[in-house]
Amino acid sequence: MRNFAEDTIKSLTVLEKAIVFLYGDLGAGKTSLTQLMLQALGWCGRVKSPTYSLIEPYEIIGKKVYHLDLYRLQDDEELYHLGIQDLLQEDAFIFVEWPERLQALEVKPTLEIFLEMDSTKPSARYVRIFS
Repeated sequence: MRNFAEDTIKSLTVLEKAIVFLYGDLGAGKTSLTQLMLQALGWCGRVKSPTYSLIEPYEIIGKKVYHLDLYRLQDDEELYHLGIQDLLQEDAFIFVEWPERLQALEVKPTLEIFLEMDSTKPSARYVRIFS
């Protein structure tokens, strides 16, 4: 998974901004993949899961990076209260878990990554990527 994360980041760093949607069931590895991509960008500190904070901001080599976990959002109104609409306009790399919760904002992602677990190998994942 680390090589996939590094290759994905290499393709994104030529852009000023990128919005990456991460799809998958609970436990599929969305947060782990995001952590690897942040490390590939150069983040050396601890990577916290945004499960409770919903948004974790980072600054890596002068670049704004946001990791969003929208699993706990109850309705579209919360998107506006959190300022997500404004955040999505920034020149930043934004990784979004549970992007289905953004439908009201009609966001167009740079990449969509789908993670699926392999029922025969618990540590294996199938990855599909679309741009």
